[in-house]
Amino acid sequence: MLKKLVKYEIIATSRFFLFSYAALIVLSVLNRLLWSSELIASMIENVGFLRPLLSSLSILLYVVMICVIIIGCIYIMSQRFKKNMFGDEGYLMHTLPVRPWQHIVAKSLVSTMWLLINTALIFISISILIWAMPDLPKFFDVATTAVVEAGGSPVLFYSEVTLAMLIWLATFMLPNYTAVTIGTLWKKHRKLGEALAAIGMMVVLYSALFMAVRFLHELVFRADEQMSFNSVFSVIMIALIVLMLIGSVFCFFIINFVLKRKLNLE
Repeated sequence: MLKKLVKYEIIATSRFFLFSYAALIVLSVLNRLLWSSELIASMIENVGFLRPLLSSLSILLYVVMICVIIIGCIYIMSQRFKKNMFGDEGYLMHTLPVRPWQHIVAKSLVSTMWLLINTALIFISISILIWAMPDLPKFFDVATTAVVEAGGSPVLFYSEVTLAMLIWLATFMLPNYTAVTIGTLWKKHRKLGEALAAIGMMVVLYSALFMAVRFLHELVFRADEQMSFNSVFSVIMIALIVLMLIGSVFCFFIINFVLKRKLNLE
């Protein structure tokens, strides 16, 4: 049944994302042509301001489209969760032979999938631009050189960053789902409840992050023996990963508890 939940969730959300992805790739190719195509340059060389104008406009549209994809993903997945679990559709969803945790897992898997695809498509679109802007790849060379000069391993560095990013994407939507869930406990002012819950979640998460930073400061920068770059960075990454996992488990149990014991449909 979990596979069916994931399947229909993907179908319900795919229309927006597929259109957005196509638009992003088209804008990337357009920017590539405007920045590097000699043919286009020769076609508009008689109008001096046209190429800079078109390049600036295409870059603006490209950045706007990236923002639309990122914000749209968060908004659509949050609204899907709200309507499916606590709206009119909830009367049907909660009659299915599915446990509450399976609903949470299904929606988390789908949101993670779209977030991963979003990230991959953005990197692909940027790589298309990199072909037209030779200076951009130098950023990665500079980062790698800085890691090596600090005595670190580039392979370990990029592996830990990738792992942390994957876990961050996999757990990204759970605080939003938690805020929506807590908001439903307010019988009349649900939107106000959601907003206050979101603020409360931010306060809790940033407070935990602040305490983790202070702990790392005491552990790393006041150590008796000097730690290598790999050790320092590994400690920081492990602490962030553990913090994300603890927060995700906390959010998961809150959502599951409300769905099982305090369900309040519109």
